[in-house]
Amino acid sequence: MDTDARIAEAVAMGVAATMSTVTVAPVLAYGASGEHQGFAGTLSMGTEALHLVLVELVRSAAHTFERVVFVNGHGGNHAAVTGAI
Repeated sequence: MDTDARIAEAVAMGVAATMSTVTVAPVLAYGASGEHQGFAGTLSMGTEALHLVLVELVRSAAHTFERVVFVNGHGGNHAAVTGAI
């Protein structure tokens, strides 16, 4: 149930291990996964909700961090991530 989140976190942690200026935030383990709703255990917030969550998290992070980079592990999140950027 968390394969995509684990992969994205591993990529982010790999980058952080090579760059001392990188901070990795906790994984946002839920996203837009409606295309997988037929699989048991799928929990999806939808594209619009994910877009709003990302915008608000970056708005908050901007008080502490100069830049924010999204590491997306699920193709279904693409529209929300692109819209938030």
